[in-house]
Amino acid sequence: MTCMNGKFPRTLDAKNRLIIPSKLRDDLGSKIVLAASFDNCIDVYSAEEWAIFTEKLDRLPDSKKEYRALKMYFHSNAADFELDSQGRITIPQEQMEMGNLGKEVIVIGLGKKAQIWNAETYRETHPSLEQQRDDVVRIAEDLDIDI
Repeated sequence: MTCMNGKFPRTLDAKNRLIIPSKLRDDLGSKIVLAASFDNCIDVYSAEEWAIFTEKLDRLPDSKKEYRALKMYFHSNAADFELDSQGRITIPQEQMEMGNLGKEVIVIGLGKKAQIWNAETYRETHPSLEQQRDDVVRIAEDLDIDI
């Protein structure tokens, strides 16, 4: 089972190439999907996890407008990539804009997927560990999760 963890600051080169952190490459594999996220970033799936995710989407009936919108959101805002021999992908302008990405990014492991964040946006929207601790403890208690 895939479980990607960690936070990895990265700098895109002049061609918007990103070196996927080696720690995440084993779980992602060489074929990945960049997709729109509910957050202000880009979601990164292995081809296998993307297939599992879209299979769930595709089971939703087209008879409901909301389901069609959900399918369209994810399918139309996703792109397939293959890592090069150095573990890089070139992020197209459309995905750069979709994720509000700049040259400085942060790649995070998020269990079954990873995310690519604009570094400044990530720092603004994700408080430091000390600031998060109280909220995380409260949420864990609400969900009856033992930590």
